[in-house]
Amino acid sequence: MSFPSLNAAGVVLEGMVAVPPAGAAVAGVVICHPNPLAGGTMDNEIVKDLRAAFSRAGVATLRFNFRGVGRSTGSFGAGTDEVSDVLGALEFLRQHGGVDPAHVSVVGYSFGARVGLEGAVRDGKVVAVACLGFPARDQDDVSRSAYFKGINFPTMFVAGTEDTVCRFGVLEDIVRTYGVGTLCRLEPIQGADHYLREVGQRGIAVKRIVRFVTGIAAHPLASSPP
Repeated sequence: MSFPSLNAAGVVLEGMVAVPPAGAAVAGVVICHPNPLAGGTMDNEIVKDLRAAFSRAGVATLRFNFRGVGRSTGSFGAGTDEVSDVLGALEFLRQHGGVDPAHVSVVGYSFGARVGLEGAVRDGKVVAVACLGFPARDQDDVSRSAYFKGINFPTMFVAGTEDTVCRFGVLEDIVRTYGVGTLCRLEPIQGADHYLREVGQRGIAVKRIVRFVTGIAAHPLASSPP
């Protein structure tokens, strides 16, 4: 299936929706894939693991290809234009049959975490965001990422303690600076790198993300994660 990027004339995105059978509308999650320049697509193994785990938990999912990837039209937008792709995905999932539009969250991995979080802030209606391997290096100045100030929803950063793309200390600074009380939390995966290569690490990360998002989706007005 396909849907338009938001306010981006002519850009049409390829995606796949999975809605568990249910008697009532269910919560939904938009899943954002890693950097296209490094081969990231909606068929990334971690993205597929997240989709499967959310489906088992009774949550609808939309995974999609950013512009210029697979059958999505357009070209790479350096993480700026892709924010419009996230907004388009959110609108598409909210309008999909069987999905409760008031209970939609965003989950992203690496590049998808950064773009997904910014998209969620601009959207202003998501109930939760989970970021796996959010790109942050030692030299990064978090004060330049002004959208962090707009976080008004529960947000979880999951990061490997040995991740050189997502430096744990920088994430600690982000959470400390932009935590907005208790809205943000940081979950370490001990010994993991950016790709969660060791047996069990990916499963731990996926389990924590699904538990976090489903807990918030069940109580969207909560001021902090359970």
